[in-house]
Amino acid sequence: MSDETLRGRTCALAALALLAATVAVAQVRPASVGRVTPPGAQQGSTIMLSLEGTNLTDARAVLFDDPALAGRIVTNEDLGPDVPERDPESTGAPIQDRARKCRLKLEVTLGAKAPLGRHSFRLLTPLGTTNAATFVVGRLPEVTELEPNGPPGGPQALTLPATVNGVLDKEDLDRYRFEARAGQRLVFEATASRIGSTLDPVLRLMDASGHELARSRGSARPDALLAHTFAADGSFIVEVSDVLHGGGPGYFYRLTAGELPYLARVFPLGVRRGAAATVQVYGDNLGEAPASVDLAGLAPGKSNARVRVTPPRGEPLNSIDVVVGDDPETQEREPNDLAHAQPIAPPLTINGRIEGAAGRDEDVFRFRATRGQTLVFTVMAARLGSPLDSVLEVLDARGHSVPRATLRPVWQTTIDLRDHDSMGNGMRLVSWSGIRPGDFLYVDRELVRVDELPAHPDADVAFVSFRGRRLAFEETTPEGHALSTPVYKVEVHRPGSTFPDNGMPVVTLYHRNDDGGGSYGKDSRLTFVAPATGEYFLRLRDSRGLSGPDFAYRLTVAGPRPDFKLSVGTSAPNVPRGSRVPVNVAVERYDGFDGAVEVEVVGLPPGLQATAGTVRPGSSSVVLTLSAEGGSGGTGESPQLIERARIHSARADEETAAIAEPVPFKVVGRARIGGRLVEHDNADATLSLASVVSPPDLYMASVAPRQLEVEPGGRVKVSVRIRRANGFAGRVPVSVQNVPFGVHIPDVGLNGVLITEKEESRDFYLVADPEAAPLEQTLFLTGRVETNSSLPTDQASEPILLKIVPKRTAASR
Repeated sequence: MSDETLRGRTCALAALALLAATVAVAQVRPASVGRVTPPGAQQGSTIMLSLEGTNLTDARAVLFDDPALAGRIVTNEDLGPDVPERDPESTGAPIQDRARKCRLKLEVTLGAKAPLGRHSFRLLTPLGTTNAATFVVGRLPEVTELEPNGPPGGPQALTLPATVNGVLDKEDLDRYRFEARAGQRLVFEATASRIGSTLDPVLRLMDASGHELARSRGSARPDALLAHTFAADGSFIVEVSDVLHGGGPGYFYRLTAGELPYLARVFPLGVRRGAAATVQVYGDNLGEAPASVDLAGLAPGKSNARVRVTPPRGEPLNSIDVVVGDDPETQEREPNDLAHAQPIAPPLTINGRIEGAAGRDEDVFRFRATRGQTLVFTVMAARLGSPLDSVLEVLDARGHSVPRATLRPVWQTTIDLRDHDSMGNGMRLVSWSGIRPGDFLYVDRELVRVDELPAHPDADVAFVSFRGRRLAFEETTPEGHALSTPVYKVEVHRPGSTFPDNGMPVVTLYHRNDDGGGSYGKDSRLTFVAPATGEYFLRLRDSRGLSGPDFAYRLTVAGPRPDFKLSVGTSAPNVPRGSRVPVNVAVERYDGFDGAVEVEVVGLPPGLQATAGTVRPGSSSVVLTLSAEGGSGGTGESPQLIERARIHSARADEETAAIAEPVPFKVVGRARIGGRLVEHDNADATLSLASVVSPPDLYMASVAPRQLEVEPGGRVKVSVRIRRANGFAGRVPVSVQNVPFGVHIPDVGLNGVLITEKEESRDFYLVADPEAAPLEQTLFLTGRVETNSSLPTDQASEPILLKIVPKRTAASR
């Protein structure tokens, strides 16, 4: 054993001993990185970076996402116990966890060819890898903000071009003085939210006397941008503030200023794969530089390509991409209102703008469809940086809306307790006695589906959701709803259906969509099944009635293309030796695909295993588990890090370099679609995996029985036992993962399935609804170690097989 290895093991054990001595009976908070100062540096430089975090004692390596960046830890200062301030409005029990504040100095070297823009890095610690911190590589000289630089003091002098790294104190204004020439056009960009800052920046430009010349305006892009042409030579001031006058350590920013080329927008927003690409770029200080799109080296399946521009003043401050499509393309032609609708035939992608001379515009297209033909209309706009908030609607040959479905209310309640936003996956209702999982509810233009009923009176009705955000059905759009809004349980019928009057309003839904939901965001998506053979109109507009030259869009018209996309919810799971951790895999479905998706992890090295799983029809996710070999007491060996991205630490010792050597692996999903096997993976994401030295604070020791069998309408008892370690004596909330639709856990109270501080086991029941369909599903129980951190601490049980079997008759019994 080398001295370096021995020292590494000693450091790890010393760190754990230090944490254990802090609180005798408490859980360990995950290692985490907080504020990074400065948040960026110039390409080709070496800087000293200050970093604050928790439980970073004996952090051993800096792991960047690109080999052109390298870092080493210079100093690591222990600042004592980290006891978070208690929220005076909190009603929950305080959590005591073992955590120590740390301040580190890192020497970071940015290669001369380090890619410009945002990067991420993690620290390797005895407790595993930390969360990812953001660091920006810029190409201009960097300046540090110096206080005081606002009223009543004077502004800080600034020589342009430059990038300033600053922080706004509460109700602070940061001002910088610079020189400009008559006719010079300067660009000012404040970057904040894109690098993890709380700041919502506002830029204000003033002359030397304080007279305002210009102010940044809100846009579809995050953060603030301001460009101005100066009428005279002189000294001027640029001011940075928060839109709500907030401030504090989390309100940091990067202000870049100078006579810099800036790419504001591009048209069209996309090009066809393999075709000669001609685009027009708009922005500042670009001159007559031509714009081109390099499609020659585009990898198969890649859907984005970089726009190449070489302005006379050098490289642009930013970059811009266009989408690459596979369908024929055309340009929108004006006029194309209802009286002059532009004829189209699928498959086709239309590149256009919503820009009416009177300040309002609608683009209308005419198409022909046969009875029963299905067409899918998809907008790409907001996802590509356009300010357009699109609405799509199909009209018949007379210009009337085409009905999609008729909703018949059969039961009514109202929203209780509070207002609800458009994102939450549940709502508090006055009553839920008349609804069951699978029922549709109509709430003020939004159709949702019940996923789970409340387990106790102080819980919400949970709706079908994707990544924690509720889904709207029949292409309605999630909206905010006020307290006491009526809620109707509805039946979905064919358009034009009639019913006896029951005192509740019958609702007609039309072929119209505002927000597509899921990854579509504010972009519209509409599926149209032609009720009759004939001509129809497709109308596209902005939901707010806005328009302008930058309100660009891509509208694709095509038949259904059933498919799915895979994503992994846990970005960097740490796997304790001798234990398991859950990893959530989400599947987004497209164009009616509702089949099963088989999911597995491939490429794991020896010593690490993963379970496989199935995303069932009608479901959007499945939980797998990752496990590491080793005894339950821990071995004291060095962590084994698996990092999908290329990570390097050029100045680390030989042992650390070996640990950081990347071992690529993927999460793969496979499904049968249209008679062919379709495979997708998460290759566009970075998934890190670490095997941690220290054993966990919690083990899911046993679950009984390992095979559960239940009939529709029946219930089955489950017993779970835990084992605490490392002095952990806290309570353990338990969750059941991969519970299929139609199965629920009743009568668990406000805290759910909970093993209290004085218990080591808990019994509960799984209940199958009377309408539950026969199936087999692998379940996992997860126990959570509660800490003052949002980072995951869940440990998983061994797999359990749930079988819902057909209900037996009296004769069969």
